[in-house]
Amino acid sequence: MKTVKYNETQELDEYIVGSDTCLIYFHGGGLEAGSKEEFNKLALYLNEHNIDCYLPNYRLYPKAKYPEFILDAAEAVNYAVNNRQYKKTIIGGTSAGGYLAMMLYFDKKYLGRHHLDSEKITGYIFDAGQPTVHFNVLRESGLDKRRILVDERAPMYYLNKDVDSKVNFLIFYAEFDLNTRKEETELLIHLMKRYGYKEENLNIEYVKGNRHCQYTPTQYFNDTVLDFIKRIRN
Repeated sequence: MKTVKYNETQELDEYIVGSDTCLIYFHGGGLEAGSKEEFNKLALYLNEHNIDCYLPNYRLYPKAKYPEFILDAAEAVNYAVNNRQYKKTIIGGTSAGGYLAMMLYFDKKYLGRHHLDSEKITGYIFDAGQPTVHFNVLRESGLDKRRILVDERAPMYYLNKDVDSKVNFLIFYAEFDLNTRKEETELLIHLMKRYGYKEENLNIEYVKGNRHCQYTPTQYFNDTVLDFIKRIRN
């Protein structure tokens, strides 16, 4: 493992085994906490199966302001895809990191700043991400964190036209997820199908009996991520 700066202020840990496939994975923590080290076991596990992994940090509240954390996430992806020539690239994240991964996919401008097309990324992993405006982005705007708002700051906002996408998705959420996260995730899945995403490309993991991300630090999660990556590698 090697820690490097991917922009002027932020670092990522790169776990490189010389693969033609990589996962770039963003930690959770409400955009105000958390660290890249949370997913080192996942990175090492993927290395054992010949998959490179990048674990970025990104700017956090209270110092960060929207959309600085999304800009950081896009720069981390740009660093990874230019670090080596990968045949397959997967972008993912847990909770707040899932929100970042969603924004990178649905709002084309963030990766577009780096001449990257989010539709050319092989796959995305959304683990309990918030598809509406993130609750701490609401707080930054002086709004009640419990509100459900869909505007330019929400991944779901960009589901507004038919698509013909070949991208593969792995979407996790829990039976007793945070606040309305379960219902929001199910709405996201419904809308994706309505706008033309193929059901065979939507891999849904509904984890019964669990709370928000309770399953994430388990071997079940690591195995499911690995199986998803293996299936879309071929």
